[in-house]
Amino acid sequence: MNSAERHADKLIEVYLNWVLSTDTAAGWHQPSLLQSLIEFRGWLPPPTGNDQADLKMIREVEFIRNPHALLPEARELIGRLPKLQRTCLLVHERAAGTYDRQGKRWTEKKIAAELGMTGAQYRHYRISGKKRIISLLEGRAAFSAAA
Repeated sequence: MNSAERHADKLIEVYLNWVLSTDTAAGWHQPSLLQSLIEFRGWLPPPTGNDQADLKMIREVEFIRNPHALLPEARELIGRLPKLQRTCLLVHERAAGTYDRQGKRWTEKKIAAELGMTGAQYRHYRISGKKRIISLLEGRAAFSAAA
């Protein structure tokens, strides 16, 4: 596997992480009443008239993550793929080798059937999508080397 292939795999991983997760995870970390009871050993402090909403907001900002440094490149290159290539490539990277709700492994044939195409079509779009990303990366590298 050459460096362009490794970089393409990394870009696909970054893109999928961006699509499947969120970089704005603030707002979900408020301590529960049980946590407060444990922290104060069964006695909650009397209300102060200040519910500390501002302090809570400042604390939640710490949970916001910056996007991955490669995300703009990943979005650009994967966004250049035709829809079928992009779909097949991303679905394969996400689902291949995992299990469905019935505990059966997602195979190429099963994924292709879910996407409404034959296994050969699915394989063609997936492989051509990956090749296109690699060729775009190699073209960039050649352009950078010439400059």
